[in-house]
Amino acid sequence: MSDERYEIKGKLGEGGVGAVYQAFDTQLNREVAIKRVLAGGGYENQEEATKHLLKEATALSSVQHPHIVTVYDAGVDADGPYVVMELIHGKTLDEMVERGTLTWDDLREIALQSQEALIAAQDLNLVHRDLKPSNVMVCWLPSGKFQVKIVDFGLAKFSAVPSLQTIDHGDAVFGSIFFMAPEQFERTPLDIRTDMYAMGCLYYYSLTGEYPFNGETAATVMASHLQHHVTPLHELRPDIPKWGADWIMWHIERNMDARPKDAREALERFLFLDKQSTQPVTMTASDPTPEPKPGTPKLLFPGSTPAAEPTPQTAPVAPAEAAPAPVPMAAPTPEEQVQAVNPKTSPQPISPPEDADGKVSPHTQAQQLVKEATAAQSVSKEATAPQPVQPIKPAIPAQPAAPAQPASPPQPSTSPQITLTGTQPVAPAPAAAPAATPAPAPAATPPISLTGAVPPAQPAATPAAAPASPAPAAAAAPAVAITKKKGMPTGAKWAIVGMLTLVIVVAAIVGKSIMGDRNNTERVNKVMERALALNEEGTLQDGIELTEAELDGVLSRATSTENNKQRPILLKVLAYTKAAGDGYDPNKVILEHVTTAKCPENIRTEIFKAVMTRRKDVANIAPLLSFAKNTAEDSAAAAAIDAARTSAIGQPADEFIDDFLTLINNTDSASVRGAAERAAADLIDQAEDKKQFASPILGSYQTAINDGAKFSMLRLAGSAGGEEAAKVVNDALKSDDAAHKNAAIAALGHWADDSQFESLIEFIEETDNEALRKKAFDSAYAFLRTERKRDPEDLGDLWRMLAGAARTQREKMQIIGGMANQKHEWAVPVLEFFSEDDDDKIADKAEQAKERLERRIREHE
Repeated sequence: MSDERYEIKGKLGEGGVGAVYQAFDTQLNREVAIKRVLAGGGYENQEEATKHLLKEATALSSVQHPHIVTVYDAGVDADGPYVVMELIHGKTLDEMVERGTLTWDDLREIALQSQEALIAAQDLNLVHRDLKPSNVMVCWLPSGKFQVKIVDFGLAKFSAVPSLQTIDHGDAVFGSIFFMAPEQFERTPLDIRTDMYAMGCLYYYSLTGEYPFNGETAATVMASHLQHHVTPLHELRPDIPKWGADWIMWHIERNMDARPKDAREALERFLFLDKQSTQPVTMTASDPTPEPKPGTPKLLFPGSTPAAEPTPQTAPVAPAEAAPAPVPMAAPTPEEQVQAVNPKTSPQPISPPEDADGKVSPHTQAQQLVKEATAAQSVSKEATAPQPVQPIKPAIPAQPAAPAQPASPPQPSTSPQITLTGTQPVAPAPAAAPAATPAPAPAATPPISLTGAVPPAQPAATPAAAPASPAPAAAAAPAVAITKKKGMPTGAKWAIVGMLTLVIVVAAIVGKSIMGDRNNTERVNKVMERALALNEEGTLQDGIELTEAELDGVLSRATSTENNKQRPILLKVLAYTKAAGDGYDPNKVILEHVTTAKCPENIRTEIFKAVMTRRKDVANIAPLLSFAKNTAEDSAAAAAIDAARTSAIGQPADEFIDDFLTLINNTDSASVRGAAERAAADLIDQAEDKKQFASPILGSYQTAINDGAKFSMLRLAGSAGGEEAAKVVNDALKSDDAAHKNAAIAALGHWADDSQFESLIEFIEETDNEALRKKAFDSAYAFLRTERKRDPEDLGDLWRMLAGAARTQREKMQIIGGMANQKHEWAVPVLEFFSEDDDDKIADKAEQAKERLERRIREHE
C-alpha cells in the first residue's frame, strides 16, 4: 500500500483478528477505511492471514449493492495484506438499540434493505456466516433518511453447496454466539439459510433489546439455540403486526428446512404480507419526489421516443394543526397491560445525528409524532388505571345452638379471619323428635311409673335435663338388665363388601395405570435413544420406524404441557416417522392426536409447522382444513392451513381452491385469512390456466361481507389475471379509498403476466401520495425481480420503464442494484444514464455497477 496515497488518520476499531483504520485517499480525495490483520491475530503465519483477508476482499468485490460495503482496493505490502473499502459514517445497529428498541416502521425499512443485500450476496452463493448487529451499519442520507450497510464479510464463503463451519485453533466457533444458527454449533454443513437465521435473531434483538436465545454462560446460550428456547416475539412486542412477528420467528426456526430457503423468498413473503395490510397509508416512509432540474438529462434509450411530459402538480400544503389534548381513555384491558417493549427502553425511531445540518426527514418527523402520541396515551392510561379493590370479608354462618351475639365491627385484616374469642363450646344437639309430636313443657312432665304398661320409647335426655326426684325405696338397688347385642344388618354387610371390592378394583386400575405409564416412559425413552443416534449420524431425515404404541407415546410427550426440553427432537421424530409394518397410517394417528389433544395453542401450532408441513400427503388436507374451520385458535388454524397448502402444492388447483376461498370468506381472523390467501395464490400460480379462477374470485369479491375478505379477493384477482380482473383492479386503483388502492397495487405487483405492468408505472408517475407511490414502486420492483420466463429484451423494456419512473435516491439505488445482477447488454445503457446523475453517490454506484456488469457479460460470452 502506498503511504503517499493513503494517509492514516486513526484506528476506528479492532476485532479478534483484524483492525480497521480511517484514512484519506489523496489521489481520489475521499475518506476510506483500511482493514489489516493484527499481529498475533489468530493466524499461524502471514500466508494464512493474507489468504483470509484477500478472500474477504474477493467476496465483497463480487457483490455490487447499495446496502453492502464497497471495496475499492486490496493488496499486500511490507506490513501484510490490506483491504481499502468505503468509509461509512454512522452507527452500528447495536448502538442504535442501546438508545431504544426500534419502531416497527424503522424495522420494516431495515428488513427491506437487508434482505435486498442478502439477495445480492446469495445470488453469488455467498454466505456471510457472522451477521450480527455490530456488522450492520446505519448511515444517513442527505435527505435525512437512513441507509443500511452490511459490513465485515471476514467469515464469508462462496458456498454453492453446504460447507462446514470454520473453527479456530482453540477449536472455538467463529461468530457471535447470540446470533449463530444451531448448525454452526453442531458443525453440520452451512448454507444461505444460516444467514437467514442470524438475520431473524438480529431483527428480534432490534425490536426487543433482548437476545432471542440467551443464557448466563456460553454453554447455556448454545443450549438455548440447540433446544430452541425462545419467547415468541409477539409476546414481547404485541404492538407490532402479528404477521411481522411471525415472519421474524420464521427466520429462527430450529430446523433449517423450516426457515426461508433464501432472502428472495423471505422478501417476497414480507412484501406479500405487508401489502395485505389495508389500513390507510400514512406519510411516514418516503422522501419527496424531486422535480427534474432544468437541463437534467431525460432517460432516453436507443430506439425509444420521449413521452409527453406530464404537467407538474403541486399538492397544497396544509397548515400545521395544534396537537389535540390527550383524551381520557377507558381502563386498560389485561392485554393492554402486557409489557410491550424492553422495560429499560421504549421503541425509538432511527433519527439522524443531531449535528446533521439540523435537517430531519419527513419519515423521522412522522415517527416522532407517533412517539409523542404513544406517550400521551400512556400517561392517560396511567391516570385512569383501575385501583385494586380490597377483598370483601365473607360472612361467617351463624351456629344454630349459639346464642345471638351483637355483630362485631369488621377487622382491618386483608384476609378473612374467623374470630374464636368468647365463643363457648356448643353441646351436641339432642336427637330430633318426630315433627308430629311437640315437645312437652317441663312443668307437665309425668312421673315415671314402675307399674302398668310400658310407655312408648322416648328419646334419651341428657343427664343435665333429668328430673331430681327421689327414688323409691324398693328401687334402691335396681337390677341391671343385660340387653342382647343385635347383629349387623345384612344390608350393611353387603355395603361393606361392596366398598372393599370397589377399593380393590380402583387400586388395581391405578396400579395398572402406573405400570402402563412406566412402560410407556421406557418405550419413549428407547425411541429417543434411537432418534438421537440417527440424528447424530445425519440420517434421521431418512425416516425412523415406530409401532403405533411408540408413536402414541411420542405424541403424548410432545404435546405435554411440561417444560419439555426434548420437544425439538420429538418433533423431528414425528416429522420422519414411518409405520413399523403393523398396518397403521402415521399421518392419521398424528392428526387425530394433534387436533383433539388438550394442549396449549403454541404447542399445537408448532406441531403443524414443524411436522405436518413435512408430512406432505393429499389425505392430510381435509382434516387440516376441517380443524382450521372449527377451531377458535387463530394461530393454530393458520399453521394448519399452511400445512394443508404444502400438501396441496403439486395437486390440481381446482380440487382445493374452493376450500381456501371459503375460509377467506368465513373467517374474521386476519391471520387465518392471510394463510388461506397465500395457499390460494400458490395454487393459482402453479396452474397452467390461471384465468379460469378469475370468475369465482371476482364473484366472491362482489359478495364479500367484510373488507378483509374483499381485499383478499382483489389481491387474488392479480394472481388469476385476465381482462375481467384487470377492469376490477384498475377501478379499485382509481378509487378514493386508500385501502382499495393498496389492495390493487398488491394485485398489480404479482399479476399473472406482464400486461398490467404499464398501469402500475402510470400510477407511480401520476399519484401525488408519496406513501402510495413508494408502495407501488416497491411492488413494480419486486415484480421484475420475480423469476419468470421472459424474453431478455422484453425484460429490458420493463426495467427501462421502471428506471424512467425513478425519482428519489432510494429508487435509483434500487434500479442500480437490479441492473448489477443482470447478465444482458440492455442493462448497460440504464447504468450509463445513472452514472451521469447529479447525485455523486448515485453516479459513483452506477459507474461501479456498470464496470462489473460489463466484466460479467464478457465472462459469459
